[in-house]
Amino acid sequence: MANLSDETLLVALFRQGRLLKLLDEVTKADMTIYERFGETESTITALTQLQNSRERLTNSYTRVGTLLQRVHESQPQADASLLELFYRSVAEALSTADAIEATVKETKRDWDLL
Repeated sequence: MANLSDETLLVALFRQGRLLKLLDEVTKADMTIYERFGETESTITALTQLQNSRERLTNSYTRVGTLLQRVHESQPQADASLLELFYRSVAEALSTADAIEATVKETKRDWDLL
């Protein structure tokens, strides 16, 4: 059975929710830039940066979810190394979200999307 407190579970799920919201925001910014300005020399850097952000968000979301599932499937209890990997992925999800949130805000400001 899982060795996670309710608080830890809620934090992990909250971070996954934040990653999903950011994924939506990044995708909208990407589509808006592409639709308004096309794929040109001036937009390619922003579009590439947003694509990379989507990949990072997706990877982080998937990692947290997969590890959360593995922790809960562990019997009779989760291995210490698995728990450590899970806790690290939850912490990294926060760092990823913070960094990408700043990137999206900057990109929106640069392309007058605010």
